[in-house]
Amino acid sequence: MITKEDARRLVTAQINEPDPMWPDRPEFIVTSIEEHRLGWLISYDSRPHHETGDFQHAIVGNAPYLVSSVDGSLHLTGTAPPFAERLRAAEDCLERHLAEITQAEQAGTSNGG
Repeated sequence: MITKEDARRLVTAQINEPDPMWPDRPEFIVTSIEEHRLGWLISYDSRPHHETGDFQHAIVGNAPYLVSSVDGSLHLTGTAPPFAERLRAAEDCLERHLAEITQAEQAGTSNGG
């Protein structure tokens, strides 16, 4: 089971991965974590924007992550359609992922795994 703090650590690591195309990239921080029926919905921002509110430090495309409470998989919600649609798409993706895990576990059990 993935806890709220586990989810925070997973997203923090993901959003702060080095990017050779963005050498002066600011540090990103988790700004909110909401409990969700499938896990955790986590939003983030650049530390400079969050701390100062100065829009010159704002980032574009920082869609929240839906983090599975089962295995910690990260599912990006996207930024184009309205949020409710993006969240539903991420939920669908996570539900398919969890169904695949369940099938694999059942196959392993039935094979003596």
